[in-house]
Amino acid sequence: MTLFGITFRLSIILVIFAALSSGLTGYYAYENNRALLIERAGADLQNYAQTRSYLLQTALGAVVQDINIMRIASNAETKGSNPTEVLRNLAHAVIYAHPEYQDFYLINTQNWQEIFRVSHAQEKITISSQNSVSALRPYLLGALELAPGQFFLSDLIPSAALPLAPGQDAAPRGTSSVLISAPLSQKNGLNSTFMIVAHINLNNLAAALRVDLPASRQIYLTNDKGEQTHLINKEQVAAVPDALLWNILSRPNKMETCAECGSLSMDQKEQQIFVQSQVQSVDFGNQRAFAMVITESLDETLRQNSMLAEHLWRITFSFGVVALLLAWFFSLAITSPLKKILVSIRRFSAGENPETIPPLKKGKDEIGLLASAVEDMQNQIRIQLTALEENHQAMQYMAHHDPLTGLANRMTFTSLMENTIAQAQRHNRKFAILFIDLDKFKLVNDTHGHHVGDLLLLAVASRMKKCVRTSDVVARLAGDEFVAMLNPIHNGDEARLVGEKLLRHFNEPLVLENEGLTLNIQASIGISLYPEHGSTPQTLIEAADGAMYNSKGSGRNICTLAPTVFPATENTDDGDEKA
Repeated sequence: MTLFGITFRLSIILVIFAALSSGLTGYYAYENNRALLIERAGADLQNYAQTRSYLLQTALGAVVQDINIMRIASNAETKGSNPTEVLRNLAHAVIYAHPEYQDFYLINTQNWQEIFRVSHAQEKITISSQNSVSALRPYLLGALELAPGQFFLSDLIPSAALPLAPGQDAAPRGTSSVLISAPLSQKNGLNSTFMIVAHINLNNLAAALRVDLPASRQIYLTNDKGEQTHLINKEQVAAVPDALLWNILSRPNKMETCAECGSLSMDQKEQQIFVQSQVQSVDFGNQRAFAMVITESLDETLRQNSMLAEHLWRITFSFGVVALLLAWFFSLAITSPLKKILVSIRRFSAGENPETIPPLKKGKDEIGLLASAVEDMQNQIRIQLTALEENHQAMQYMAHHDPLTGLANRMTFTSLMENTIAQAQRHNRKFAILFIDLDKFKLVNDTHGHHVGDLLLLAVASRMKKCVRTSDVVARLAGDEFVAMLNPIHNGDEARLVGEKLLRHFNEPLVLENEGLTLNIQASIGISLYPEHGSTPQTLIEAADGAMYNSKGSGRNICTLAPTVFPATENTDDGDEKA
């Protein structure tokens, strides 16, 4: 037997072949696992950005609600009270309840003097008046052009540029603020020269965005022009160079774009995955938008893949040594299992149904260990993808449905109304909006507790769905406020019949056997028609809301079609408060 005989050469060939096979197996496993990890991290990042954008929009919307309450209170007739004092007391109550607010102003825009200012200063609330606020003028000029009833959101403003209240510490360097404002309205409906302004420091507003923020992620917030960029970390809102973030955004390889979740990108040079999401609220007349960018470290995402690569190299080396020593006896036994593993990986990577992929033979040798490791890896990837899909579906459901009743929420209902308006314009159709508000719902909560109130809301939702057609839409806006969209509808009489049908079902006593209670349900309903009462979701809902208040003013438990009132079977004279 020669030194370089067939055994030696076959052993060398088999060793090389085994090494190549193992290397290819490891390469495909590594690359596919890397792609799946990046895909999973990107989807998770998109969901994270969506929830943070919603939190920021909700926080801004809450400020709008507080300002709207003050604006309504400014026109209310108060006996023995100065309207300015009423507004100052409301501002004091709002700042006391919401420490994230920095200041509340009432400003005279003719001379840019503050009528009053309620501020957080050194962990206490201070009140000042008659100071010049001309420093705010450049940031609030756009608010003077608002239509009555609209709100104004300023651009990001350096906090150091805003005037300090007496005793108030200077804002930390690099922090920014936003101003949310609305002119007070006169009795003739026009804007007055007085304006309510809320000063929100991003340090305070960013607290909700930092909840459960992993160490590998960073959140950037900037305006839609790429100016005044800020990094939100666990301690503060720190300014970063304007060009830094947008230089990163100008280089990425786009991976996917989602209209609701944002633009998902990966930058190989910066070793980061990031998602860009627009934050824009319909509450503001000037349509101000911000951009939120959340980044994830690519090294953190691929940490598991690095461990997999190390294990694959060890398995490949061990397999080569075994092949060199036992090539003559196991030459045929080596190639066959490797081919099966490679085929299994390729079929798995191609997305084939796992049930149609033959199971790998798992022995006790190195090839068997490799097969077991690959199969375990595939099972783990399947489990992770399944869990990710379930989480995504749950997030989608939560974003579009009311968590208590399962009905459509305000955002979904508004979107459906926009589609219905477009179809109605195209086909010259009509549809109706019913605004339903329960009578004396607060009394039920105060008397029997919120648990019984929730059962009452569930019963109302169930009865509403039974009273409308499958083509109609029922939604819960907030508290005890419900809306229904009847599409199509021919006239107000049809809508009134549906409203009276709802009242009859509501008037049926609700028996709660587990609670030992019998409740009487009554509601006030307002009806608006498209296009008679509006051509936008907001105007139609406002018209129906106004008609509902006419129902309450006419005795409750009736339907009112704007502007005609239809009597119902009965009404009461007791007070009605919302929960």
